[in-house]
Amino acid sequence: MVSPYEVIQDVLVAVMLAASGGYLAWRLAPGAVMRLRRTCAFWLMRPGHPRWLRHQARWIMPRTQPATGCSRCEGCAPSIAVSRRSRCH
Repeated sequence: MVSPYEVIQDVLVAVMLAASGGYLAWRLAPGAVMRLRRTCAFWLMRPGHPRWLRHQARWIMPRTQPATGCSRCEGCAPSIAVSRRSRCH
């Protein structure tokens, strides 16, 4: 017989694995994660869905990025850091 503590432990391990897998995918494949978020958000925004699901879709939808750079990670286009000494006064 399975005790309630074993069930809780299994659920916690599953949640931790899902969270770490999501973080890994977000760090290694941000474009794929953004496409997945956009696809899920468009599916949730369908007119037949309840209002609370459409609200969640707006929360899931990725933010639009400026055309000059990618995301805040700056992995593809590093920003130029300006130190205090190199600034012109």
